[in-house]
Amino acid sequence: MFSRIPGSTDRLTRVAGGARFSTTQVNSNIINSGSVFGTSLLCVGDPAGTLVICESRVFLAIVHINDIVFDSNSCMEIHTNLLTEAVVMV
Repeated sequence: MFSRIPGSTDRLTRVAGGARFSTTQVNSNIINSGSVFGTSLLCVGDPAGTLVICESRVFLAIVHINDIVFDSNSCMEIHTNLLTEAVVMV
């Protein structure tokens, strides 16, 4: 008669078969998500994360972008497609 799966504490949601907690979908592809300008850009001042392996241990490094150099010229933003080019240094 009673369910072992905890349902919602809100009666209307429980009758409708809703879960107790709402689930949200997380965007796991952050670098390709659109910026406020409508394109995929990396800007000076943005936070970034990367994995670093040191002595067989994996570390998560969170950094603050303070300079972007494209072909020996400093710039304020760069399209993410250009990040793999040899002339780009972040």
